[in-house]
Amino acid sequence: MYHDELLLNQLLQSTSFKLRDYSNGDNPPILHRKDTFVTKNYPYFETFRQLTLQEEAEGLLSNSDIGFKQAWETLLRSKGLCITNHELQRFPTRTNHLDLETSN
Repeated sequence: MYHDELLLNQLLQSTSFKLRDYSNGDNPPILHRKDTFVTKNYPYFETFRQLTLQEEAEGLLSNSDIGFKQAWETLLRSKGLCITNHELQRFPTRTNHLDLETSN
């Protein structure tokens, strides 16, 4: 999958904190716009940026309910899209496929 799943979240509240472990969940939060999480000199910044631009052009990031894996995958399928090697691709038919390979 080219949008990393959020596996762990730490919320600091005063002197206490909450730790959320998503590593065993089937619907973890998804990290979109990875280019905004890294500096411009990060080795994959431009790769991440190009994917964000492609997703924006398709209107994918304007949906408010894409923050979790299942909703994101459903949206991609509904538009006949998948992400392969950090590139948004359209399938020639509406068979809808998701490339769930692990990547950066």
